[in-house]
Amino acid sequence: MKPFKRFLLLAVCLFWGLFLGMQPLLANPSTVQAGTCLHGVASFPTITQAVAGVAPGGTVNVCPGTYAEQVNIFIPLTLKGVISGNSGRAVISASGANLSSNVDSIFGDPIVAQVLADAAGTVNISNITVDGLGNNQNNLVDVVGVFCASGTSGTVNGVTTRFQTGNGRGYGIWAENGAGSLHSVTIENSYVRDVDNQGIFIGSNQRPPTLTATVKGNTIAVQGIYDEAAGSVTNNIVANGFISAGNAASNALLSNNITFGLIVVSQFGATVKFNTIFNSPSDSAIALNSSKATVESNTIVGAAVGGIAFACHTGNAVSGNTISDALVGISRVPSGQSVTNTYFNVQFIRMGGC
Repeated sequence: MKPFKRFLLLAVCLFWGLFLGMQPLLANPSTVQAGTCLHGVASFPTITQAVAGVAPGGTVNVCPGTYAEQVNIFIPLTLKGVISGNSGRAVISASGANLSSNVDSIFGDPIVAQVLADAAGTVNISNITVDGLGNNQNNLVDVVGVFCASGTSGTVNGVTTRFQTGNGRGYGIWAENGAGSLHSVTIENSYVRDVDNQGIFIGSNQRPPTLTATVKGNTIAVQGIYDEAAGSVTNNIVANGFISAGNAASNALLSNNITFGLIVVSQFGATVKFNTIFNSPSDSAIALNSSKATVESNTIVGAAVGGIAFACHTGNAVSGNTISDALVGISRVPSGQSVTNTYFNVQFIRMGGC
């Protein structure tokens, strides 16, 4: 063999040797799967291993099945359940998962999050069921199905959380943001049931809040939505619960349907419009615990006691609401304030002075 050809062959061998030797150092793939339902995609037996094996910004596909584990996400990525054949549910189970506290909230509470999104970037979670049955936690921690930690933006879409119960501190979905840069979260098309504290909790400990939350199109079968961030709560269905606007800088509660519950406005300047409240068992279907709220075009039907309670707070604009079948239409209205609503079958239109 001529010297040049020998040199060329040696160079090629060295190149391939170096290339093969560097394989463990190459970047993780951008698409992986937990399970084996997809062809041509890197496969891992658990979601935790799949999350560790994907590149930042990549996608973790979760094949149908039950995964008894606690999933911690520390890089930006998309986590989504996929349909395979006739199966379409991926379940993250607490039973047998050996859960432990994996984050503290911005309010100082230890959190046991079944799915923790704690990345400096965007985490999107979709089409996953998070089952808290058998979580075996005491009342010293909050048990949360999906927890979006401070510093993380993203979406929770089409997620079911259930059975975050047993210690009185169970939450379905929790999103928060503390001091620092602004972040946004969208929670949509999701279903929360069987929790023993709050269905969806949105919070910021900053004023004005550093979190903007869009909460839309969800169904909450118990407890409700507690919102302490900027943003909007629209087109949700709440049964046996409430929607509460806390001390946020700006918030809109629009076109929600609530059965056996109420709306609580504790936020200065909230907008409450086009909501429907059926069979509220509380003292009032809409409780105004602050000023400067705009409460218009809401429908209240079958309130056990009252429709709208002002609690003597001044500066609220209340008009165009329809209140039917209630003992009291409006109560504790500040002296001199004019309120124009429509009333049907209300025993006392106005009651209680200030």
